[in-house]
Amino acid sequence: WAGGSTASKASSSTAPVSTNRHRVELVVGGVRFSTSRATLKKYPDSVLAHLLDEGPGEDGVFILDRPGKNFNLVLSFLRDGPEHWMSPSSPEILEALQVEAKCLRLPEFARALDALS
Repeated sequence: WAGGSTASKASSSTAPVSTNRHRVELVVGGVRFSTSRATLKKYPDSVLAHLLDEGPGEDGVFILDRPGKNFNLVLSFLRDGPEHWMSPSSPEILEALQVEAKCLRLPEFARALDALS
């Protein structure tokens, strides 16, 4: 596994979840993502880091009750950091990400987004 995320619509069937302790499967707003624990724990005070502390559901998948539409961009920021993150040019997406940065308690992400305005 190369550390990338994959996103697909979550289905009602439960696919087997990897037992790899470093890989995390999570569903955000009905969209399934795969990432590493290190990515989600990059900012220890964030909602994402605390989500890991709570543990997954019975199927081994973590659930985050937030919109999944732009969550791949949140993961990209966590992986790449503000120096290398490729920000979207759409003002609507930037505004939505600003909301996510606040809700997920990612002040570094919020600052990077503010710098774009």
